Amino acid sequence: LDRLNLTFARAVSIDSILAENIVVKVSAGTIRVSSIEAVPGDTTHKRYYVNLDEKSLLNAVVSLDDHVINTPQTALTPDVIISGYGDVSSSLVRCADSAGPVIWRVVNSIDKTSDHAKDLITITYSEPLERVVGNRSTDVPKLFYQAWKKSGSAFVKDTSVLMGMVKSGSTVVELYFSTSSTTQGKFVMGNGNYLDDSYYISFKTDAGPLVPDIKSNVPYVNNLPVRVFVDGVVTNVKSAPNPMVPNANTPNNPGQSTTRNNELIYISADQLLQTAQKTSVSATIINLSIPLISNPASLRLVGSFSVYDMAGNLVHRRSDGGKNLAPDVWGQATSSQVQQFGVIWNGFNDKKTRSAPGAYRLILKMTLSYSTMNQLTGAVENVTKPIEQMVIVGVSR
Repeated sequence: LDRLNLTFARAVSIDSILAENIVVKVSAGTIRVSSIEAVPGDTTHKRYYVNLDEKSLLNAVVSLDDHVINTPQTALTPDVIISGYGDVSSSLVRCADSAGPVIWRVVNSIDKTSDHAKDLITITYSEPLERVVGNRSTDVPKLFYQAWKKSGSAFVKDTSVLMGMVKSGSTVVELYFSTSSTTQGKFVMGNGNYLDDSYYISFKTDAGPLVPDIKSNVPYVNNLPVRVFVDGVVTNVKSAPNPMVPNANTPNNPGQSTTRNNELIYISADQLLQTAQKTSVSATIINLSIPLISNPASLRLVGSFSVYDMAGNLVHRRSDGGKNLAPDVWGQATSSQVQQFGVIWNGFNDKKTRSAPGAYRLILKMTLSYSTMNQLTGAVENVTKPIEQMVIVGVSR
């Protein structure tokens, strides 16, 4: 909430009104008045803008850079009291709501990194809208939401990332929208584009329908874009060739001695591909979706890799040995990322003998931890997410 519009019953002099004469109260506390100015063009001397200092509201602003506060204010109706000013009544006056809604939070919940057409976008509004966005056959995301990217400190419109999601033939809009709430809009990225955290979303105001709040206030023309938060960790795991052929001359860790076959270390996608192309051993790769990290040193990936036969007997196991498996470069990314972690199994068991032909379960159990900023409170949070993925691989003679 930036300012209040006050209208007096008769003309008053702005020079005689002091900011400390005006008290603005809301349920969370008192908002300090930073300045008062006449409404431009008003010749009656009755109308004034009261500019507010959001930082003074108890538990309000926690991150000025991202314009993040922990409670929406667009539906606030503060109480105003003017005291110590001549014959102006000191009675409490409650403001009317004339502020339009804004986007409060945008979350992209990734389903599969290999198929962003299934990503679920949840857009939370600062207050309930007059109707559900998505409940009409003509509703598509690009009509209501504007995507942006930043160039320095300036926002630049992106006209492509939300395009391509339209009604076609028997395909109805419900394919994209799935919500019955007036406080959230949910849709899947049916066009397959990746809405990562380099994007910002605002209400669209230059064209299309403007959905007002329940007090009939439409979004302000320059309503602030909000950065996308990417959620989700593990999406898929693949192994090839399948079936595989054991090879004692291929170490489990490329470039390392076979004496280190029971150590789990980071293997890049390039190393994995080269090994798979040259040999017939099992090359397994897991995709990790990692959000923006606030502290690069906080990113840790630990875990184990195990191979079981179909009877449940442990055939081979290796662990991290207490080491961080995540390369330093992962923590240095400036946006959310999808990284790949590879594992080689040469088909030999822990007794260093060739595994018998048949089917085997390859299981990766890992834990990804990092520090990130909570976009609602602005506080740095330590996040720990368990990862467990399995793939069945056949062993040939």
